[in-house]
Amino acid sequence: MPGAGKTTTMHTVAEKLGIEVVSTDKLFRIFRADSNHPVTKEFVAKMAQKGIKIDTSKLADGKIFRTAYGEDVFRDYEDLMIQYLDKFGALKDKIMDLSSSFYLRENNRKYLKDNEYKTILLNPDEKIILSRLINDFYTYQKNGKTIRGNYERAGLNAISEGRKAEDGIKELATKDRNFRVPQFRHADIFVAPKKSDGVDMVSDMIIKELNNQR
Repeated sequence: MPGAGKTTTMHTVAEKLGIEVVSTDKLFRIFRADSNHPVTKEFVAKMAQKGIKIDTSKLADGKIFRTAYGEDVFRDYEDLMIQYLDKFGALKDKIMDLSSSFYLRENNRKYLKDNEYKTILLNPDEKIILSRLINDFYTYQKNGKTIRGNYERAGLNAISEGRKAEDGIKELATKDRNFRVPQFRHADIFVAPKKSDGVDMVSDMIIKELNNQR
C-alpha cells in the first residue's frame, strides 16, 4: 500500500541482514530512457505484435508514457524489466523494492512464486497510512516535487471542488486499500504494524518470519 512505510522498512531489513536493496523504480526509469536497451527493444517488438506502435521518445517520462499508451502498457514494460533482471542474476540474494502494481498482476505473482521469491505484505492501520499520505501531499505543495502522483491529484481535485484535500486523499486511499489488500492475500509474509511499532521492531518482525519460512 502507498504510505505503508515499505521503502524505509525494506532498507532497515537489508541493513540488518547485510544485503542489497534493488530499487526497481529507479532501474525502470533508467531502462526506459535508453532506446537501445535490450528490454526497450523487446518491449517495442512485443507491442508491435499487439498492433501498438511505440515511439521510444515517449518512454522516459512516466507521465508522458502513461498518457500515450495507458497504464497496462506501462506495466508491460515493467514486467519485462523484472524478468530481464532476474534472468541475469541481478536480483539474486537481494531485496526487491517492487511497485505494488507489479504484484497486482496474477502472472507476476506466479512468476515470483515459481522463482522462489518471498513476498511481504506490510499493512499498517489505515489511519497510519492516511496520515503519511496527507503529510506527503503538503510536502508536495510546499516544494512542488511529486511524491505520490495519484494522491496529489486527488488532493488537488478535492480543493478544486471546494473540499478539503484530505477528503480526496482519504477517498482514494480507501479505494486503493479495498482493491489492493485482497490481491495481496497471496503474499508469503503478512505484517500489520501498530502506530507504536518503530521501524526497528517492524524489521525484526519481518526477519523473524523470513527465518521461520526457511
